[in-house]
Amino acid sequence: AGVWSGRIAQMTGSQLPVSPIALTMTATARTAPFMDYLFQHVGRRLSLKQTAEGTVLIGGGWPSKLHHRNGIADLERKPSLNLDSLQRSVHTACSVVPQLASLPVLRSWTGVTSLVADQLPLLGQVPHRPGLFIATGGAAFTLGLTYAHLLVAQMLGQPPSLDISAYDPDRFRSLTFA
Repeated sequence: AGVWSGRIAQMTGSQLPVSPIALTMTATARTAPFMDYLFQHVGRRLSLKQTAEGTVLIGGGWPSKLHHRNGIADLERKPSLNLDSLQRSVHTACSVVPQLASLPVLRSWTGVTSLVADQLPLLGQVPHRPGLFIATGGAAFTLGLTYAHLLVAQMLGQPPSLDISAYDPDRFRSLTFA
């Protein structure tokens, strides 16, 4: 359910600290391969990856404007680009990888993802709701397939291939008194 995860949990009487957040992404013109891996900078808002076609994708958590209606995030309305975020994102990327400064920016866009209060993903069965499982938050746009693989194993009663106990939604059990 992505950004609607918290709202769907509410439909079952559960409360999970999941909030939608709008972020900015930017794509450069194609260039010869020079990045084989996804890069994330520990001290700065920056993620970089180069596609198989040579486009460099610049991200890192730079905010966009999420619209609200009656004090509630309007998930039906497309977020607006924050020009300051766009400028700072590209500047950060170029300061870390100077080679990017010679590449034209082709497009920028916004998208909405989920953020959990402690900034860790929620992976597992929803407290007090047997059979209801959730996989959201964290870097779900990057790790969505991994989350799905881990969650399916749990749903089938199999041990996960990775320890996901730190991401158990049960850490928020006290929010739902059902």
